[in-house]
Amino acid sequence: MRKLFFLLLFVVSWFHGFAQKITFSEHIAPIIYNNCSYCHHKGAIGPFSLTSFNDVYTQRYLIANDVIIHKMPPWPPDPNFKRLSHERLITQNQIDLIKAWVDSGAVRGDSTKEPSAPVYNNASVLKNVSLSKTIPTYTVEANTDIYRCFAIPSGTNVNKVLTGLEFIPGNRKIVHHILLYWDTTGACAKLDAADPKPGYLHFGGVGSNSAILIGGWVPGSSAMILPTNMGMTIPAGADLVIQIHYAPGNIGAEDSTSFNIQFTNATGLREVYQQPALNHFTSLLNGPLYIPADSIKTFKEEITVPIDVSVIGIAPHMHLIGKNIKVYGIAPVSGDTIPLIKINKWDFHWQGFYQFNKVVVLKKGTSVYAEATYDNTSNNPNNPNSPPKDVQAGESTTDEMMIVYFSFLYYQSGDENIVLDSNSLTGININELPASVRYLNIYPNPIIRPNDINLGFELQSSGVNTIQIFNMNGIQVYTKSYNLSEGKNSIIIHSDKLASGTYICKLFNKDGLITQKIIVR
Repeated sequence: MRKLFFLLLFVVSWFHGFAQKITFSEHIAPIIYNNCSYCHHKGAIGPFSLTSFNDVYTQRYLIANDVIIHKMPPWPPDPNFKRLSHERLITQNQIDLIKAWVDSGAVRGDSTKEPSAPVYNNASVLKNVSLSKTIPTYTVEANTDIYRCFAIPSGTNVNKVLTGLEFIPGNRKIVHHILLYWDTTGACAKLDAADPKPGYLHFGGVGSNSAILIGGWVPGSSAMILPTNMGMTIPAGADLVIQIHYAPGNIGAEDSTSFNIQFTNATGLREVYQQPALNHFTSLLNGPLYIPADSIKTFKEEITVPIDVSVIGIAPHMHLIGKNIKVYGIAPVSGDTIPLIKINKWDFHWQGFYQFNKVVVLKKGTSVYAEATYDNTSNNPNNPNSPPKDVQAGESTTDEMMIVYFSFLYYQSGDENIVLDSNSLTGININELPASVRYLNIYPNPIIRPNDINLGFELQSSGVNTIQIFNMNGIQVYTKSYNLSEGKNSIIIHSDKLASGTYICKLFNKDGLITQKIIVR
């Protein structure tokens, strides 16, 4: 009994000593600043700021709870179904660090060892902004859903190739989502001119059947930066038509949303197209999209790919009573399943335009399916009606939709080898770490040159560790070995050694390898 007592005492003492080593300055700040602050800073979508020790300390219990239950960082797609680019996922190791830090008293530690807090000034994250437009200030005039469109002349007299697009919502409290189109017919401009108020009201598109979708924004979105050698052509003289969905219950609120476009003078870029190929209008197999009150229904959509295409991104869309959605393909010859995206717990307030890690090739004859379930019962906490009411297809928030947007190119030989994001090159699961490394944090990330890149990590044993950085073509652009001691270590790499782009940073030693992505702008 005495031996058991002393053994338990030793374990408790060891854990207490281990936990006491965890500080905000050296362990927690890099995790928060890399993964949380982008949405949690003044003026961003997060309800509170997380850009200082005091901010994080105040919210420490909520942070710990939300990361443990995987509510935060918000990332609805299932990574076990299909890995995607720019995933907002933190490792189990990082979750354990946050929990242990909170449980051990949430100490700050040596503040001189903290990474600099991120600074956000709402500046463009695009490398170069070629065109910047802001809608006229609009005052919301009803408490219902409003889809307001604004036709803005592009001012270009020649065709332009877009490589980057970002939206800056003027009032994030009321802007639910944004879509941007180009239109050369003048129809949208006429609708705008005919309405005495800024913009014009239009549900279901922007009022021109010829308008072409460019991109969109939903809460949590970052800038759309097209992969190397890809672009979208905006015709000379086109109107840029922005459609903004203002959520209900905001009468009297004002908005002046902006968007920035990056054009390129490069020639020979491949054209990217955006289409709602799966939708409840033309591809629903068991329609109509109608969910009676007090029922749970599953719907299925199907299309057959008419020509070989190379898909780079995907964006499913439903409304409030959506429960889950899965999109996949069936290859025409082999019958193999091609996973595209799966969202197990749909959240109307956190949707996304997702890019794949690698190009997904869909050959001619591939069947592409979407399966979505809707819960129109009182057990659904997101049901807008109490008691439940019949729900059918429509544009209002309380109606429903089942649409999947695809970003794609016409196939060229070798497309299946195109890497869109470094995660696909690592072969490392995000929750895996070599036994000798407790964590690896890179801050800031993305990095805006000429700021330094800080690598922070903790080793369980001393020895030689090597840092290597590769560009997206697999060419090594940086390597250096360090004889490091057990414990906390940090290494600074000067970003001026790297051109703008996406890189793979590898830290390895005799026990294993961990890989992280670095974006340099």
